[in-house]
This record gives sequence, structure tokens and C-alpha cells, in this order.
Amino acid sequence: MTGKEVAGIRENDFEKNRQIWIKLARTACMVCLGLTVMASTALADEAEPAEQNAEESSFVDVVKNVSSTIDGIKTMVLENEKKDIFQKDDGPRDLGSVVTDLAESATAVTVKNAVSGAEEQAYESVRETRSFLSSNSDVNGAVKEAASGPRSAIDSAYDFAEEQVSNNRPTVADTQDKDIRVYTSIGDSVQSGCGLEEYATYGQIVVANENIRGSAPVLVGRAVGADKVNQLHMPGARSTEIRYILDDEYDGDWITDGQSYYLSDGVLGKEHLDSWKEEYQNAVRESDIVVLDFGFNDFWVPWYGAMYDVAGDGRLPWDDMTPWERVERMGSFGALADTLASVGRAYIFNPTNWWIYDLKFADSILKFAVDYPVNCFAITDSIYELNPNATLLICIGYNPMEGWDLVPAWDDNLVGDVLGVVFAMHDVAKIAAFLSYPGEAALVDMRHVDVITDNTMIFVFEKMTIDDTGFNPHPTVRGSEQVASQILKALGRGTPYATVD
Repeated sequence: MTGKEVAGIRENDFEKNRQIWIKLARTACMVCLGLTVMASTALADEAEPAEQNAEESSFVDVVKNVSSTIDGIKTMVLENEKKDIFQKDDGPRDLGSVVTDLAESATAVTVKNAVSGAEEQAYESVRETRSFLSSNSDVNGAVKEAASGPRSAIDSAYDFAEEQVSNNRPTVADTQDKDIRVYTSIGDSVQSGCGLEEYATYGQIVVANENIRGSAPVLVGRAVGADKVNQLHMPGARSTEIRYILDDEYDGDWITDGQSYYLSDGVLGKEHLDSWKEEYQNAVRESDIVVLDFGFNDFWVPWYGAMYDVAGDGRLPWDDMTPWERVERMGSFGALADTLASVGRAYIFNPTNWWIYDLKFADSILKFAVDYPVNCFAITDSIYELNPNATLLICIGYNPMEGWDLVPAWDDNLVGDVLGVVFAMHDVAKIAAFLSYPGEAALVDMRHVDVITDNTMIFVFEKMTIDDTGFNPHPTVRGSEQVASQILKALGRGTPYATVD
């Protein structure tokens, strides 16, 4: 054996031992934290109840909650020791594996329990704040005045867009005499059927390219008598992924290369996107009608892509969970807290990479402001190149937070109006692409359709669900019928389905 080979073995042994001691040190820190919390609890218990005010009581409750969590961890460790944690079915285990399992379990239990208590306190604080604001007429007036700004901006944007459309081309396609054999719908989750009964039977949050019973594409296909319906929708897809599939000369971006895979639980990985290119492009070539519906994910996915990308550099050594595994194990707020902590660790322990992290967050904003409008034109150009004879329908999206209030008692709609500006910007970009399209095209106005989550709540990626238990911004059963009706209206046809009120 050469000296270089020996040095290599020693280096590997050193790295293995170093990782073990790092894990031991972190576990020791967790034990110290537990002892500190327990000591704080003991001091809190000695306090006289009569002398405690509301704030102190609240703090004691939190301390007791964390202390209970530590007790649970101690019990878990003792039970594992009784089972001989150094043995496994396939033989003895090394110290590193034992520490990894214990620390991983302890981290999950600590975060989930501690955050559940903090989450309830956060909601209580929000309720108290809203109660105070609703009783203050001066603040009430100020909020309503602030809300008038976004509303005015939204109205101006749509007024300008409608004026340009009415002056340049018809908004309804004359398809009364057109034989619609193949109907193709391409986009994100809005028309994927997410939230409908059949979608839930797949048992996963991202179901791509499936014809879902009751979804708008299936309903429209039935109404126009199409022989074939291509429901090509990818929940979580941005305009970038759709352009990547339709345009062979486009390579996507760094989110397509990485975080698109993880945020979609592996469904929207580049390998899958590549395998779908032929299916999508052939569907467009054979279609009489092509519907495009995308844009919502261009608002939030870049930001989350940047956050999870940076968090990857700050994850603990034993943390190899996917985002959805993390939510299942820690709860939605626990998963979010864990990710934010990982972002903090990335900045603390990798100071030379700060400029890279900052650029990614800045780029996430540029993608919404710059990439999205460019992609709108590129996608419609690709559709025309693949099939210049198809009638193209471009969907104007709805605001999934429409009507959301900052203070429900005021019915101020401030949250919905502020975010409505963002979605109005999206719509104006699609309208511009519609105006420049050289073939037959029409707009589908999907504003004001019924959505599953119709009340104010915390809307974060980790809270998204396929039912009504979390944040679900997709159309209801009636909402899917309303979308289908709007598409049929854009085709110049009547509808047997529910319509927008």
C-alpha cells in the first residue's frame, strides 16, 4: 500500500470521527438547553400565582410546554437504551448512527411540540390585535384609506388592458362551426383538479398530467364533444417549466435544475420534464383548441426556491428530509421554523457565500418582474410554431386571496387588494402576449371564481393541502364549473355549468 493510499484512509477516518464528534457536541448542546429550560421551569413554579401578571403566566406556559417536550425526549432516550440502541437487525451499530437517530428524533419532537404551542399563541395574539383594531375607529379609517390605493391600481390596470384589447382584436373566438376533435389544456394546478374528489385518490399533493373527473378541461371537452382531452397540468409549475417543455432551445433556470424537484416532491424534476416534452408538443400539434393557464406559481415559487436553496447549506448533517416529509414530521409551522433556522445557519457558517445567497433572493424578485413577461411571449410563440392553426385561449387568472381582510370585523379587503396588484401585473403580461399573438386567440376571464380557501389565513407553502384543512387556493367543484363556463364563453358557446356570480 502506498503512502498516498494510507494518507487517504487516515483522512477518511478523521472525517468520520469529526462528524461523530460534531453530532455528539450538538446533542450535548440540546441536553444543556433542556437542563436550562427545566431550571427555568423550576424557578417559574416557585413564583406566587397572585404576583403573576398575564404576560408572566404566558411565559411560564411556554416554558412548561418546552420542559414537557424535554421530558418526552428523555423518556424516548431511556426506552431506546432498554432496546439496546447499539444493535440492529443487521448487526452492531456504530456510535455515529446512534447519535444521528437520537438527535434527529429529538430535533423533530422538540420543534413540533414547541412550535405547536407558539403557533397557538401567535393566533391568540392576532385575535387580540384584531379585536383592538376593530374597536379603534381612527385605525379603521386609516386602513380603509390604505386599501383604496391597491384597488385603484388594480382597476386602472384592467381598464387599460380592456381598452387595448377592445381596440386591437376580438375577445371571443368564433368556433360555432369549428369541429373540435382534440382539446388541450396546459398549465399549473388551477385546472389540474387539485381539491376535487378524484384528485385526492392519488394520495399525493402533486398529480401531473392526469384527466381528473370534474376538472375544467374534462368539463369543457365534454361540452364541445371533443374526441380527446389532453389535461396537461403540473401543480407547482411556473411559466419557466412550461416554456422549458414547449421550447427545445430553452434550458430553464437554477430553480428548474434543483428546487423545482424538491418543492414538488420529486414530480417536477428535470428528468420528468424532459420525458414530457414529446407528449406536450405532440398534443399541441394535433389540437384544435389550446388553453394556457399559468402564473400563480411565478409569484411565490422563486422566493421559496431561493429560501430552500440557501437552507440546504444550513441543514443539520442528519437532515435529508424532503419538504413534505418535514411538514409531515414537524407540522407546517415547525417545518417553516426549521427551514428559517437553516437559512440562519447557512448565513452564520458560510459568510463567504453571502453574496450568492443575496443574489438568489434578489433573482427571485427579478423572475417575477422580468422572466415571467418574457416567458409569456415565448410560450405563445412556441404554441404558434407548433400549430399555427389552433385556436389559442389565454386564461386571465383569479386572485386566490380576493376578499381577504386585515381585520375581518371591518370587511376592509386589504390583504386581497394588496395581493390583487400582483395578480393584475400577471394578467397584464398575458394580455400583452395575447395582443401580439399572430393566430386566432381569445381571452378567458377567470376572475371571481369560487375557491376552496375563501377566508383570511396564513398562506405559506408549508400550509398547502389538497383539501380544505389548510391553504388551498384552487377552485371548488362549483369553481371548476365556473372556469369551464368562462372557457366556453370565450369559444362563443353556451354552457350547461355554473357561471360566475
